[in-house]
Amino acid sequence: MKKQHFSVLYVVLISLLLGSTILLSKPSDKSEYAKFAGVVDNRNKTYNHTDNSVNAYEGEILRKEPVEIINNSNDIDMQANLIEDTSGQVSLDFKYKENGKIIFKIIDTSEIPEIRNIFRFREQTGNGYTVSNMFFNTIMGKLYFCIEGKKKEKYTHTAIYSYELQTSKVEKVIHYLGEFGAFHTSPDGRYITFSYISCPQEIARNEKSTVVILRCSDDKLLLNSNENMIVNDLNIYSYDFIQWKKNNTCELRQVVKAKDGSQKVRNKTIYYNVNNSALIY
Repeated sequence: MKKQHFSVLYVVLISLLLGSTILLSKPSDKSEYAKFAGVVDNRNKTYNHTDNSVNAYEGEILRKEPVEIINNSNDIDMQANLIEDTSGQVSLDFKYKENGKIIFKIIDTSEIPEIRNIFRFREQTGNGYTVSNMFFNTIMGKLYFCIEGKKKEKYTHTAIYSYELQTSKVEKVIHYLGEFGAFHTSPDGRYITFSYISCPQEIARNEKSTVVILRCSDDKLLLNSNENMIVNDLNIYSYDFIQWKKNNTCELRQVVKAKDGSQKVRNKTIYYNVNNSALIY
C-alpha cells in the first residue's frame, strides 16, 4: 500500500512540474511583439508601438524602399517606406508623431491595390511601378501621393491617393494616364493642385498639360481643365499651373494651338476662382 501511495504521489508531482513548465514557457498575449504581430496579420490598423515591436517586424522585411516626402514637418516627422515582406506581401508603411505618440500605419493592398507586386512588375518592365510626388499638407494634416503603374508609350497609368493622419483614412482620389508634376496647396491649405501631361489619341501634336484642383477636406474634384475648360474642338487647350495668388484663386498659363497646326501657338495668363468655378482673363 505504501509503495502504491508513493507512486501516485510521484505521478502527481511530475504532472504539476510539467504543467508549470508549459505555463511559464507560453508567451504572454500582452507582449509588445504579440500586439505588433497583429499588424502583420491585419495591415489596415494603426498602432502605437515600441522599439521591440518594430524590431520584430523589421525581421520580416525583404525589401524596403524609402519614399521622399515634400513639405515634411519637424513636429510630425513623417516617414514613408514601400515594403515587401518575406512572404511577398507589399505594403506602404507610415511612421509619424501625433500628440506625443509615435504612430505606425501599415497600408496593404486591400486599401491600395496598385502596389501589389509593384517591385516585381518594375523588374520585368524596367520603368514605372513606383510611389512618387509624396506631398504633406501640413495645415490639413493630409498626405497626397502618386502610385505609378503600367507605362503606355511615354506616359504612365497613375492613381492619386490621400492619407489623413488623424483618422488614418486612405482615399483613392483619381486615376489618369500621363506624366505628373508636383502638388501645390493654396495659402490656407484648403485646396491642392497639380498638372499632368498627356497625349489624347497618341497623336504627337495633341500633347497638352492639364490642371487639376481638389478640395482637401473631402478630396472633391473641383477642376480638370481637360474636361471643364474646352472652348473650341478645332483647337487644343493646354494649361500649366503657375501659382496660387489668393486662398481661392490660382494663376494658370493657357496655351492654345490648332489641331492641324495651321495657326500660331497662343499663350495667355489667366486666373481660376474655385469659389465661382470661373475663369478670369
